[in-house]
Amino acid sequence: MTCNQTIQSGSNIPVLNTVQALRTFNNYQDEMTVIVLGNLSYSDGNGGIYTFDSTSTLADDGINTIQPTSIASGTPGRYILTNLNSTADGLVTALKAQYASASGASLIGYQYDSSTKVRTVQNRLTDSVSVKDFGAVGDGVTDDTMAFNNAVNAGIKNLEVPQGTYSITNQFLLMQSDCLFHGPGNFLIHSYTIPCGDILIGQVTLPVPQIFPEPNSALGYLNNRKIGDGSTAIIKISDGTYEFSNIVPTHPDGNKINIIGNITNPSNVVCKVNQTNFGSFLSLWHTKLGRIDGLNIIGQQWISKGVWDTAASPYGCAILAGVGSSITIGGHMIIDKCYYGVRAENGGQVYIEPGTSVSNAGDVGYHAWNGGNIFCNTTSATDCAHTSEGLGDGYLAETGGHIACEASTATGNGLAGFASYSGSSMWAMGCHSSGNTYGFLSSNGAHLIAVSSNTVTTTSNNNTYGMVAKINGSIEAGNSQVTNNIFDGLSANGCSTIWADGATITGNGGAGVIARNNGIIGSGYTSSNNKVPDTANSGGIINANLDI
Repeated sequence: MTCNQTIQSGSNIPVLNTVQALRTFNNYQDEMTVIVLGNLSYSDGNGGIYTFDSTSTLADDGINTIQPTSIASGTPGRYILTNLNSTADGLVTALKAQYASASGASLIGYQYDSSTKVRTVQNRLTDSVSVKDFGAVGDGVTDDTMAFNNAVNAGIKNLEVPQGTYSITNQFLLMQSDCLFHGPGNFLIHSYTIPCGDILIGQVTLPVPQIFPEPNSALGYLNNRKIGDGSTAIIKISDGTYEFSNIVPTHPDGNKINIIGNITNPSNVVCKVNQTNFGSFLSLWHTKLGRIDGLNIIGQQWISKGVWDTAASPYGCAILAGVGSSITIGGHMIIDKCYYGVRAENGGQVYIEPGTSVSNAGDVGYHAWNGGNIFCNTTSATDCAHTSEGLGDGYLAETGGHIACEASTATGNGLAGFASYSGSSMWAMGCHSSGNTYGFLSSNGAHLIAVSSNTVTTTSNNNTYGMVAKINGSIEAGNSQVTNNIFDGLSANGCSTIWADGATITGNGGAGVIARNNGIIGSGYTSSNNKVPDTANSGGIINANLDI
């Protein structure tokens, strides 16, 4: 009978029947272990565990010292008996004891399959050490902080956390990334239960600032963990005033992460944003964020309406969705004094639920630029302006961007309430624009739809035109109400077109409708009580028969 068990470095522990077999066993190396089950025959009571000593020259006595037949007398190299047992069962008992000792795992081999390297079990276990190796209990009562600290300080890269509740007092264990935690165990810290490893089931709340000092540290915790299908991580920001800037989610499952403040009273969660050098509150690039809601975001480089601390280069955003990113903004968001309120660019997607407000932006309140898309029905933009630069649109789609903002309101903005430039498009049906420089503006090949839908589109009391299309721009203004604007009601200029079927145009300080330089305004509108008669000149046409 012979059998083998793998040991360190891929060699084997030979198991031999007799001492004579040991003498003729010449596959020896220094400190090699051999198990012999008997002396003259298997299990005759005189077996043992032998170790080869390459320096020994002791005489062969048949029991304690065995000289291999391949080694000449006087030449070093002997098998030395290290454990004598009277029976084969005793040898097995001794072997079990050796395997159960502190060094036992170093005697047992491991190989994933025939194509992989042979390692000892001890070496394999170092791939993921258990926190219980460092004394953790996991009963929800014992303070396990020291056990986790010791594991991290020992340089363990992957720490297994078995089922249990591990009470800790050091929240920074959750935020460090030198040692990754795995397994089903949970931390218990300041009465909050937070998974040690991946988030695989249900909803997990990460409280700011009770556990995580700011949202980026909570995101750092999540970046080291998977979020399973059907699971959600909520970064919950408590009532208070904070200085948060440059939050940048990067998690591949970012659509399962929400940042939530107080959705009942968002003004209670004040997030001050330093916009120096284009600083933003939240920026997304090549990733997603499931939802943000219940916050009052306030920029710090605004001086007064239309006046900015330009020396600080404060040209950041409250919320930016860049290349390949998307986010949903809940309807309980207040954004104030940020140079750009919400911006989608380079294919970014932003979905805004009804109720969000942007005020006192510099360039634009809601900006879809260079292929970005914003969907923001029933929102508002107020007092957006950078006076010295001639900027300040409430809603702006630009350079191929698109905005859908039905039933929204724009008031007091330094340029246009609703504008579409440079090949862009805007759906502004049922919107209300008042107190802006322009009510609705379409320019440079852009298209703007402002027809009345369930809500009547209105543009009134603007400082120049109610609606103006220029340089090949176009506006669909059917059934809208255009009243009491300082200049003309509808103006089409430079080969632009306005469809006006069913529009009511009254009380404007210039013409009700005016078409110039090959501009065209369609028929079917009602124009009355305007200061100047309806006008067409320089190739312009009014009351034209137009098909949409």
